[in-house]
Amino acid sequence: MAGVIGAMTAGGHVVGGLRDDLTVSAGVLGVATASPLVLETVAEGDVGRFCGCALHDTTRDEVVVFGGRDGDFVRAASAERIDLGSGDVQTLAGAEDVGTIGCSAVFAEQVGYGYVFGGGRGPFSADTWRYDPADGTLLLLDAPGPSARYDTATVQLPDGDMLIASGMGDGPTFHTDVWRFDVDTETWSELATSGDFVGRRFPFASLGPDAAFLYLGFGSDDPAGQSVLADLWALDLETGAWSSLETELPRARGFALSLPGPEGSLGTMAYGGDGQLRLVDDAWTLWVR
Repeated sequence: MAGVIGAMTAGGHVVGGLRDDLTVSAGVLGVATASPLVLETVAEGDVGRFCGCALHDTTRDEVVVFGGRDGDFVRAASAERIDLGSGDVQTLAGAEDVGTIGCSAVFAEQVGYGYVFGGGRGPFSADTWRYDPADGTLLLLDAPGPSARYDTATVQLPDGDMLIASGMGDGPTFHTDVWRFDVDTETWSELATSGDFVGRRFPFASLGPDAAFLYLGFGSDDPAGQSVLADLWALDLETGAWSSLETELPRARGFALSLPGPEGSLGTMAYGGDGQLRLVDDAWTLWVR
């Protein structure tokens, strides 16, 4: 496939994205091979989007995509569930306030729900929503936690919990805090961290094979995405210590894909945009030697 900027990832699937010709994809792609990276179209949504969020309902094999910007580059205040087997697409009712730019989402198989946090819908949001796939409904939870923000780093821990880091809030503020959402209790808790980590929006993020570290880097430190970074950090999830990884790195970029990599790797960073939002069309796999 041609590269994209601001596409959403959901359990190894890639949803939407802004193409180099400024058209917006509505496709859902799967990773056919991890090395070399080959993505193949497996379904198609009704609305082309980028810079929203998505989850993969592993029980029903559906991708659910929330918000983002549409082909007119305005907020897509909607959500769709896309059946990866049949290709059927259903618009979710009542998603206008959930459909936000730069939200975070996971599906927790052990509880049978999806969760969506934050994003921008004019003002930034600090809301946490529960998605029930049984009837396609969305419920706003009473779950105080991170401050309002969008474009966080989002990963899912092995126990199903959602971990978010950084992102941009009012000011603008490029946050450096890290939060965990417990899907069993539906509560947020902040991780105590130390170090000189630099906040940013829409970074690359992945977990190591043993989920002991969060690897996070690149992304943008500009409200309009007109400055992008070329650094890589590791957060020890046991001690909370951030450390900068001194290694040769790919060229700077933001709004890139964070994908599962080949077995034994820490994940693959693919595509994204430079400081003028021009497409960066290469992909790199992260390994620890």
